[in-house]
Amino acid sequence: MSDHAVNVRMPEQQAAIGALEREWHDLDKWLRSLADRDLDRPVFGEGPGWRVRDRISRTH
Repeated sequence: MSDHAVNVRMPEQQAAIGALEREWHDLDKWLRSLADRDLDRPVFGEGPGWRVRDRISRTH
């Protein structure tokens, strides 16, 4: 393939994917570390009834 956009072996793309995976892992770890009272806080912009705890299931 000559299209660099689809060649995932390129070091720049591998580095970007690695950074994204690390950020995703950090977000998941942070969400899972929250206390119950923090998990019950409303989430702005998600719609009526959404709580922080609902974000955990949406990150998987």
